[in-house]
Parts: sequence; structure tokens; C-alpha cells
Amino acid sequence: MSEALDFLTEEKQFIHTFSIKYHSKIYKKTFEGTFVSKKMSIGDHLKIGIIKSDLLEGKCHDLETGKGVPKEVDQLAEMIAICRVVLIRKPDWFNDTLTLRDTNVLFAVCREVDSYESSFRPFDEEDATEAHQGEAEESEGSVDSSADSSDTQCSIPASVDEDKKVVDKKVPSIRQIGTV
Repeated sequence: MSEALDFLTEEKQFIHTFSIKYHSKIYKKTFEGTFVSKKMSIGDHLKIGIIKSDLLEGKCHDLETGKGVPKEVDQLAEMIAICRVVLIRKPDWFNDTLTLRDTNVLFAVCREVDSYESSFRPFDEEDATEAHQGEAEESEGSVDSSADSSDTQCSIPASVDEDKKVVDKKVPSIRQIGTV
């Protein structure tokens, strides 16, 4: 029984309750309600990707070429997917986000969810480095020492400049031979 109680107490720290009060000029009414969201797990990130892919019927926005679904549609699908996964409780009027006509209602909820998620991210380089070192120490026992370490460990850039080098790298296009 104590183990179950410990689990519930631990999980409470990953729950966030917030209220939204948004006056929509489109609907000429105020959307108001209380939401309960949870901190995303790794599995939740996977679910969000699957739901987003389903909403977009497997299509996506290609950042390099700008082709595919429009960037705004891609972002809306991601926000809807996030809400479907992380919102534990929501007002009835938010049950079917696909029927909302005012995207600002969705934006208001997503801003709050994103703000809560962001509260778990390290704020500065030193925190990020410490967090990464802690993860490496915790997982050290599970890494196969006979494997090449470059294949088994992630690395966090030590500075913003190094991070920029990674972000600015172009990914080569891969095309099947014989196609244009």
C-alpha cells in the first residue's frame, strides 16, 4: 500500500491545473474552463507523433523545401495532438478541437501546456550540462562497454556556438536512383 501511495505522491508533481478565460471575437462569447494536464513522458511524445501523423494523413511540412502541408497546418496538428495526449481533464467545449473555429482558443490552451512543459527544461547552459552528466551517470551501468561510445551516447553541445553548428548543418537529400 505504501508503494502505491509513494507512486501517487510522485506523480502529483507532474500534474498541472490551470484555467482559461478567452473572449472570442469570432464566436462573440467567452470560453472559460479548468484544465488538468500532465508532464509528457517519452511514450507521450511517441503518441503525439502518431496522432499528428494520423491527423495529417502521413503528410508533413518539409522545412527545407517548404513543400508538403503548410507549416501552419503542421503546427495546428501538433497542438491538437499534444492536447489529446496531455490533457487529463478539460471542459466539454474543448472535447472536439477539430470543430473549433477560433484557433486562438487552441493557442491559449497550448500556451499554458507549453509553459508548464518548459518549466521542466534547464534554464541555462550549466543546468543543461549538469542534467546531461547526471543522466550519463545514471545510465552508465546499462551501456555496453564493448560498443563504440560514439554509437551509444548522446552529446549535448558545450556552448551555444557548438549548438548552432549542429542546427545549421544541412541534411542531404536522399533520392532513389533514376528519379528526378
